[in-house]
Amino acid sequence: MQLFINDEAVDVQFDSEKTLIDVYRSIEAEAARHTRYILECRVEDRDVSQDFLEQTTLDAVRSMHFWIGDSQAVLLRTARTIDRYLDQIGSALFYSEEIRAEDIEELQSGISWVKEFVDSAAGMLQLDLDSFTVPMPDGTMSEPIGTALAALEREAASLMPGEAKLDELLQSLRAIKAFTGRLVVRLHAESLTGDDIREGLDRFEKALPDLAQSIVRINESYQSGKDEQGVALLDSVMQDLDALMPYLFAALERLSEEQRHESVGERSLDETASALLSLLSDLSSALEESDMVAAGDILEYELAEQIEGLSPALQQLKKFLPEDVAEKQS
Repeated sequence: MQLFINDEAVDVQFDSEKTLIDVYRSIEAEAARHTRYILECRVEDRDVSQDFLEQTTLDAVRSMHFWIGDSQAVLLRTARTIDRYLDQIGSALFYSEEIRAEDIEELQSGISWVKEFVDSAAGMLQLDLDSFTVPMPDGTMSEPIGTALAALEREAASLMPGEAKLDELLQSLRAIKAFTGRLVVRLHAESLTGDDIREGLDRFEKALPDLAQSIVRINESYQSGKDEQGVALLDSVMQDLDALMPYLFAALERLSEEQRHESVGERSLDETASALLSLLSDLSSALEESDMVAAGDILEYELAEQIEGLSPALQQLKKFLPEDVAEKQS
């Protein structure tokens, strides 16, 4: 069996390991000695269960892949998982006419998992949840995350089968979702090296024409009744922006206050990034409320133009990035 760690083949002799779980535990112990953790394990490019690892011998498979990282990497990976989960349950609850008993049980279990993560993240990052707030998609600030989390638990605990009024629960859920989304951006930005940032900004700049064109096509699809095509295009654009935006904010974090307020056209670098983020939040809110008129206006009259005009700001960011940014980050 060939062993891969962080996508690199490792030449290793297995002595006492007989099953895949033995290999897993050996890798886990070795990583722990270096204050590292297993982020992911796949067998022949497949996710597998612990039972599979316990029952499968080494000669039964061709390869086993491990991805190892530090505590920050573990936190980022978990934050992304939690963020996706909150997206899923938020959408499910928003469109639910009523909630079933089995849904309540799953929701309560999921919220306990979310609370454990938020408490753990707050401890690692030294955040005071009783006072820590985050910007909401509507431009307001959330209530303290600790308050929102307590309200979320309370609302979930009081749910009854058949209940249809979920507004208060959804409001608390939105605050936690805003927190995890912001956390993902922050952790990802902090994990980037200087070379990562430069390469990311290059990719962002090269992608601008295609992104702007896709945004125009989204609205055209909706206007011509091709909703499925519009949804697919919108998902693709949002995924691309989710992948590229962290490089913009990571670059800003490494600039001086004076550099961040450097004007590029009519706005400073800071204002350009904030305006784009605000516009994406407005779009997210419109889509969440199924307000396709507002979403269409944002896409047609604002977002495409902002994306097209982003190139000078990205070029200026690359000029300002210090050459030793990678060393400063480490």
